[in-house]
Amino acid sequence: MAVIGIANQVACYYTHDFRVEELRTDDDEEFYVCTLYGESLAAWLLRDGRWLIHRIVRNDEHCEGQAFYSFSPAMPR
Repeated sequence: MAVIGIANQVACYYTHDFRVEELRTDDDEEFYVCTLYGESLAAWLLRDGRWLIHRIVRNDEHCEGQAFYSFSPAMPR
């Protein structure tokens, strides 16, 4: 039985999620958080060596995003 060290391991899944937010107010008394920009990403390494990427980009006040899939020859960063 062979033991593979960390240096020999290959990533097969990647994910990140981030948001740029700011405080807003309508009456200078109560504040709420508004997302200016956000991105969620998940990626899987396929058997042929390409990466399948699912990305959701949010760029409006209501946090509604546009989602899409893509392929990449390299792991996203």
